[in-house]
Amino acid sequence: MIKNVNKDILPLLISVVLSLISIGMALFTKYTLNTKTYLGIIFGGTSCLLYFKNKKFYNYFFGIVLVLGVFNLLDVYYINMKLGIGPFVFNPIFTVLLVVFAAFNKEILNLLFPKNNNSDSPN
Repeated sequence: MIKNVNKDILPLLISVVLSLISIGMALFTKYTLNTKTYLGIIFGGTSCLLYFKNKKFYNYFFGIVLVLGVFNLLDVYYINMKLGIGPFVFNPIFTVLLVVFAAFNKEILNLLFPKNNNSDSPN
């Protein structure tokens, strides 16, 4: 049975490639991965399995993984990039991945945040 693979796999593929680069750097150099990177690799692998097994749950799970990554609680790349605005620190890699993921999954965002077109409200 062949599963349908669409362009919405792009953010997941980017995170998998970054994870593979991190694993390669850890294997072939003296770099050691930290806990956030291990968690990112585990959650990325789980997201890969969910993409082919349960697409609906994958969308929610990978979305949560990306949000955790934006707030720098997970990492998939061996270099931890951080941008800060005042006390707020975020990861630009996960921010870009989250924007691309949201662009490819607009229908899920519409389900989570429906537009309220209430014609009974006064102007």
